[in-house]
Amino acid sequence: MSSHPRARHWAAKVEQQLREELRKLDLTVNEEKSCTVNFGAGKPFDFLGYTFRWVDQRKDPGKKMVLARPQKKKRTEFLERLGEEMRRHLYVPVAKLVKVVVVNPRVRGWVNYFRWGNAGDDLSYVAWQVDMKVRGLLRMFGALVEDPAS
Repeated sequence: MSSHPRARHWAAKVEQQLREELRKLDLTVNEEKSCTVNFGAGKPFDFLGYTFRWVDQRKDPGKKMVLARPQKKKRTEFLERLGEEMRRHLYVPVAKLVKVVVVNPRVRGWVNYFRWGNAGDDLSYVAWQVDMKVRGLLRMFGALVEDPAS
């Protein structure tokens, strides 16, 4: 909450308006998962797979900005699930596994969801991890790689 005297009044009005708009869409707030956070005090919060933080700008430390990055938990879960799916499809030639069956479709979906905000470092990390997983498959099953000439 802001220290401004009218902040409490406005916060209650905004919450009421939000609940009314959600009701019109036949949606309700999950009271167990929902809370009000003091974002201005630097307390981060998680929402829809992102972690939001109020931080100083690098170039101008006196100014603040919202930093939105994928939750580390979501990144880790994605990479674990991708590895599991790749192991389940070991019978598929590696090129097909990467291009069509498992890797590209899942990575494309994850990247399209998390490309907003400040996700550059996370996207680079995922790219590196996926590259390592695919290289590991190639080392194990190089014989299953389709001949590019065919």
